[in-house]
Amino acid sequence: VFKKKLNGGPSSARNVGIKLAKGEFILFIDSDDELLPNSIEWRQKKLESLGEDYASIFSSRIECLKNKKTIIEVPEFNGKLNVCLIGRKNGIPGQITNYLFKKDILVEVGGYNESLKFNEDFDLIIRLAKIKKFFGINKVGFIQHIRKDSWSKSNPYISFNGVEQFLNNAYQHDLLPKNEIEQRRKDNRLSLVKKLLINRRSLKDIAPYINEA
Repeated sequence: VFKKKLNGGPSSARNVGIKLAKGEFILFIDSDDELLPNSIEWRQKKLESLGEDYASIFSSRIECLKNKKTIIEVPEFNGKLNVCLIGRKNGIPGQITNYLFKKDILVEVGGYNESLKFNEDFDLIIRLAKIKKFFGINKVGFIQHIRKDSWSKSNPYISFNGVEQFLNNAYQHDLLPKNEIEQRRKDNRLSLVKKLLINRRSLKDIAPYINEA
């Protein structure tokens, strides 16, 4: 077990993991996720059978909320990713544990962007998709345990501001088409309005975001 002296967030910790890893493949997993038996083995076997043009293989998952389990399927896929579908419902998964990566390609793109605190997984996958192919298989690889009391859900502005930062970075580095960035901005504002309404925030809190959404 390796422990960093300073807490730089998940991106910083994962970059340290990339540097320390001695194997050819890397899979990231959060402390509240659960790998299924042989999950790494069958993904690694498939990724090894693909050519050098491939960065990763992604699989489906089970979401577990209050002991209710739901299978989140992924599309069977082989080739270059449409980056506009990453993180979209019924599109390409944005959850990083869906993916098994080749280490050398993670090193090639410089690992995680440590300036991002939200959607940092999207950013990494998009940068990889710019240069390499992906393979998707609709087979469950892990269980994701969803917690309603997570830090990003405790304050609706945390996720809103985090997504805005990601979109600003995507615009500056031409990671997504401009129309996709604008659509995601609208979706982000609409999501914030809904969360504020659920939390019974005042109209004064909500008004600045309504027209933009």
